[in-house]
Amino acid sequence: MLVFLIFTLPAAASAATSHVLAPTCHAVTPLVHPGAPEAGFPQFTCAGGAPDRSRYQRSSLWYRIGLTQWDRTNHAAEGGPVLIVGTSRFDRLEVYFRYADGEVRRQSVAQGDFGGHWRAGGQIAFEPPVRDQPLANIVVRFDRLASARLLRLRLVDVEDLHWQATALAVAVGGALVLLAVGAIYNLTLALTAHRQFALWQSGWAGVMFVWGALWSQLALFIWPGMAGAPAAQVCTMLSCFAVALATLSAVTALEEGKLPRGLRRAVLVLAGGGARLRAFPWLCCARGRSL
Repeated sequence: MLVFLIFTLPAAASAATSHVLAPTCHAVTPLVHPGAPEAGFPQFTCAGGAPDRSRYQRSSLWYRIGLTQWDRTNHAAEGGPVLIVGTSRFDRLEVYFRYADGEVRRQSVAQGDFGGHWRAGGQIAFEPPVRDQPLANIVVRFDRLASARLLRLRLVDVEDLHWQATALAVAVGGALVLLAVGAIYNLTLALTAHRQFALWQSGWAGVMFVWGALWSQLALFIWPGMAGAPAAQVCTMLSCFAVALATLSAVTALEEGKLPRGLRRAVLVLAGGGARLRAFPWLCCARGRSL
């Protein structure tokens, strides 16, 4: 049931009309102030592949997205495609919608503040304002982006966006409910039957519940300041704890004598030590260093 909720519904959502983007026109400039550039947009390079990481990690990385593959006839009434950006580590993201008459409309998000642009499933959506002029192209600017190769950009219809958001919310919500029920059930079992493995299993389910809430961005309902890099760093820490707890649960579930005592102790020490070593590295990343 859990596998069905996590994989089947998002797969169905992805089957909706969308265009996965691999933008080739890019530019790297020094960090600029938020807002439309006063001197116009930079000169884009449309050859040579992705820029080197050392060039843009402390600068602004620009992408120009053409709409030649977008079917304007079938989607003219919708005002243009919606740009979906998979959440990644950056300080600020600005999207400029450029229209045929030269008008530019800007939307932006920043680390710790995704506003109303976040969507379930770790996505950020930018919908162009509806105007009587066609959309010419889209320009995207990332400030201090961690990795351009990990970016996921795509264009979707407005109607398809709503369908995908609903499907992902159902899948993620169902998975979180199952994890919460599993945590409560195993905790009750550990307290009543005095089974140690059930306690570790309850801890694993609880950690995965928090991880899922942060990864899916549903936690932004109650803690919007976790948007972006803070949530990614905490998820890294939680994933280490989850692996350690799952290992402890599997080892303690075996009866005494089923596993050599030395091997049993070694596995427990490695599980606990590994989680401890990776417990709080995200505190060292507060200044922008990657994990």
